[in-house]
Amino acid sequence: NRSDDSEGLTPEKFIQWIQEHQILDIVLRDCLHQPQYVEKLERILRFMIKEQALSRNDL
Repeated sequence: NRSDDSEGLTPEKFIQWIQEHQILDIVLRDCLHQPQYVEKLERILRFMIKEQALSRNDL
């Protein structure tokens, strides 16, 4: 229930969601030839690096 979540979306929860749903697998597979897509992907990767949540296995 979202109303029970007093912390909101924390970096840890966001990273957990990315990992549980294999978001990197999905986004790294398609559309890398489109600059606007790569820019958005870069934001996700930089966030994960900043949070020390990116491993070689993710790539």
